[in-house]
Order: sequence, then structure tokens, then C-alpha cells
Amino acid sequence: MTASALKDQTLSTGPDVRRGRSVCGICIAQSLKIPHDHKPSDFDKIIRLLLDTRYARAVILFASDEDIRGILNASKRADQVGHFLWIGSDSWGAKNSPIHQLEDAAVGAVTILPKRATISGTSNHRASMSCAVVCDS
Repeated sequence: MTASALKDQTLSTGPDVRRGRSVCGICIAQSLKIPHDHKPSDFDKIIRLLLDTRYARAVILFASDEDIRGILNASKRADQVGHFLWIGSDSWGAKNSPIHQLEDAAVGAVTILPKRATISGTSNHRASMSCAVVCDS
């Protein structure tokens, strides 16, 4: 599978995704960053760059709600709804705000929410902590 990775420039954490790198049988065709002070034209340019990558139809998004909305809107402006398979992080998989009124552009998207587990004893420990302890740690 060939994919493109799209990452919000403000994210300091997240996967290290580089062009040409193969991860678990997925070839990353390109890795793009969304500018911090973006305009709609920046998202339009990203869609054009994604379309220029001939075999990459899957786009992995590590982005904020606002940036996800920008990309989905740009795909609509370019008349490319349904062209890409969006693979999103838990940022938009757990809430509706990123796709509100953009549901048609997000149809078929896959979002990944990491499995979370409670470690026994931690909730009691957290509840017993004072604000000063939390702020100082």
C-alpha cells in the first residue's frame, strides 16, 4: 500500500513519518506539513500535492480539528470527495466537530483510537494527590 502522511506543524509529538520510508508494508510516498498560519489556499495546495502522487490514495492525518476541516473542505473545493482514504488519529475519531457538515467528504474515513487501560491503584493515587503535587510534578 502506498500512502501520504499529513502532519500539523504545531504537533511536537507523534510518529516520525518520512518520505520513502516503509512501515509495516506501507510505503510513505510523501510527508507533508500543514503550515502554522494557514489559509484555505494552503490546504488547496496540499490537495494538489496529494493528487500529484499517482498511487497514493490513503492519507494519514495527524492534525488538529481545524486542520482536518481545512483538508476536507479543500478536497470538496477540488471536487475530490471520495478520492482519498483518510486515516485519522484519535483527534477526530472520538468527536464530531472535525467533520461537522463535512460528513460527505469524510465518508469511508478510518480513525484510530489507541486502546486505553486503567492500571489498578492509579485512580486512588491520583485522587489522593493535592493540586500542589500535581503542579510540581
